[in-house]
Amino acid sequence: MSYPKIVALDTDVTIWKGSLDWSWGHEDNIERVDRWLLRDKRNYNKQIRIYDDISAIVSDVLKNGAKLAIVSRTSSKALSDRALYYFNTINTDGKEWSIIHLVTYDEVVNESKANHFRRIHGWSNNDYSEMLLFDDEGINNVVRVELGVSYQIIPYWRGLNWAGYQKGLNVWRRSQKLVIPSTPGYQRRPNPIGYTGLPKFWIDLVNKGEGIVDRSADYRWGYGLYVTDSLGIAKRFRNWERQEMRREAYVCAVYIRDFYTWVGLDKIWVPEYGGGLVQMSNRTWTEEHTGLNQENRDARIADQWGVQTPYVLFSRHFWFPTLPIPQGQRWNEMLLSTQVMRTNIYIEVLSDAEADRKGEFPPYQDLISTWKITVPAVTRQEFLSKREMSHYNRSA
Repeated sequence: MSYPKIVALDTDVTIWKGSLDWSWGHEDNIERVDRWLLRDKRNYNKQIRIYDDISAIVSDVLKNGAKLAIVSRTSSKALSDRALYYFNTINTDGKEWSIIHLVTYDEVVNESKANHFRRIHGWSNNDYSEMLLFDDEGINNVVRVELGVSYQIIPYWRGLNWAGYQKGLNVWRRSQKLVIPSTPGYQRRPNPIGYTGLPKFWIDLVNKGEGIVDRSADYRWGYGLYVTDSLGIAKRFRNWERQEMRREAYVCAVYIRDFYTWVGLDKIWVPEYGGGLVQMSNRTWTEEHTGLNQENRDARIADQWGVQTPYVLFSRHFWFPTLPIPQGQRWNEMLLSTQVMRTNIYIEVLSDAEADRKGEFPPYQDLISTWKITVPAVTRQEFLSKREMSHYNRSA
């Protein structure tokens, strides 16, 4: 089976139970009790215990030819390295090694983990799509949001076990369906999929292959690129950026690189309200709350409707003033995650004159069948209650 090129593990609560922080002092204060347990020789109440399956997991990573990375926001790299020196596993030569001697990328520094992976990317020359992170904190899904690294959150009460490890590998393997075939003779089939209105610095991020994360803007379904089938709506957001935010902004036409790959991606049309989905409030929430909101929503969508990450999300958006639609009507929006965006999407920046000459895109509800969009019963019921009969009939 396919396997990532780089597997990264967090430390506290992921590899071991307990916290190895500044209060332990110097790394020489770490004392080994047995192959599973370390303690602070000055205070026996401070302990870390490696989880049962970590040794087997590290061995499996190496056996499959992947590089091992330690990626942690812990304040002391020396403490982390010493702990990993005391914990052992079986290397590919069949001999027991200290885990620290098997680590290729040792990223322990108290900063955003997106920065950790940017450095790993630079050193390894591997694409972010070839990397997988196991971590216990929602805030660290920033690696997926900004860069497109596959991410598996680990329950803080359990740590990383074999089942969680396999779940993360499956998350990464599903991301591989984003890859456009490169076999000889394969003909890509680009297609437009809608419009968006973006400030220039967001456009620069998209063109660089990084995700849009701007805490000054509202993202109700999570961070990503929001696209609409309405040219008028896209112009409205361009004008709002120019007039209210005083930022250079443009309408952009959004394209997929290959129609066949696009059709193969999971897609879901979620209800605006209902289904137990809690919309994000990133401007008022902490980064941890924001990250957990995304992880919990993804898990609920998978559990209820069988749609797994990475997926494309569709929804109807409520009316607000200055929209070029009658009061009270809703409009279509589509959310593209960074993983989808980096591999399958490109944008064409339009001048105002070019935007004025563009025609309207077909309504997304007309493409439910062609694009293979999953429409849950709760969403169809919402269409019916709002008298959106075009949506209701086409989602049958």
